[in-house]
Amino acid sequence: MFLIDFETLKNFINSLINQYEIYAPIKKRDEYIFEKISNASEVVFENYIPTVLPPKKFLLPNEEKILKVNYKTKEAQPIFESKEFIIFGVRPCDLTAIYILDQIEADGNADPYYLERRKNAIIIGYDCEKSCDENALCNTVGSINPPEKSYDIFISKMNNNYVLIASTEKGKELVKNHITKKKNMDTSEIKEFNEKRAERITKFNQNVKYVFQDVTKIFEKHYNDPYWDEIGKKCLMCGSCIMVCPTCYCFAVEHEIDLKLENVYVKRRWDGCLLRDFSLVAGGHNFRPTASMRLKHRWNRKFNYLFKKYKISNCVGCGRCGRACLVNINPIDILNNIMKNHYSEVKK
Repeated sequence: MFLIDFETLKNFINSLINQYEIYAPIKKRDEYIFEKISNASEVVFENYIPTVLPPKKFLLPNEEKILKVNYKTKEAQPIFESKEFIIFGVRPCDLTAIYILDQIEADGNADPYYLERRKNAIIIGYDCEKSCDENALCNTVGSINPPEKSYDIFISKMNNNYVLIASTEKGKELVKNHITKKKNMDTSEIKEFNEKRAERITKFNQNVKYVFQDVTKIFEKHYNDPYWDEIGKKCLMCGSCIMVCPTCYCFAVEHEIDLKLENVYVKRRWDGCLLRDFSLVAGGHNFRPTASMRLKHRWNRKFNYLFKKYKISNCVGCGRCGRACLVNINPIDILNNIMKNHYSEVKK
């Protein structure tokens, strides 16, 4: 663990820019987005609300060509377009999301396109000092402390300085080669840092009124809870929530033929369970025709199915879906209502 000042941190970023493409959070009008930067002065460090789209977009693009097929010979050639790059300023919730995607995309029939980009991605995380806004529930779902495997370097503020934790060989090399003015933290400084960070976390939002335990069992038991029909009447099935979610990974596949009729390109683009056509199958049948059925499925994936499989909440509490929803459906209300209904029954 190293201690550096703010000027050294900016010099670190500028030094990295000379060698890598760096994407970091910047402010654009009233919103924050991850964009390529050319100077450390562009980066948003404080008063940060999660970006409109998560850094997932660099690992799993919203649209990409994955296969090129020669129209005449029928020979197929995978398309891999990735070189080493840095994503800087990734917050704990998004780091946790990357950790989750790393497991999902490597599981079973692994996704080679995601894994290739992930291999070339250098992730530099940046800690939160407070809850970003009322939509955040990172404290509830446990994403404030991101897994070490999700980042190469993690930066956290302490007093007027910054603590750097390098968790991989890549991260250690970056610190070694791009930071000259740094101090090794001693035992007392590390103890002070851990205590202050732990105290800071206690002040984060706790908008979920119930203890976040046995959630998978509760959601399983309340699969047919009337609350799903209640919020289903509000839902527009516009898909805003799935398009901004850092852990959604479903996609649709399309084919594109070039104008010369020489090649067919297989493309994939983001898709998801809240959209009407997602569950449409042959014969015009739709096995999830209503909004309530789609919402029920989506939130059971976050708090039940994938939670049980990977032993971690698949909602990381970033609050993006709540900010994006046109009718104010958000995971805080969903948790509060489902759990309220559960504990009301328990008391009877």
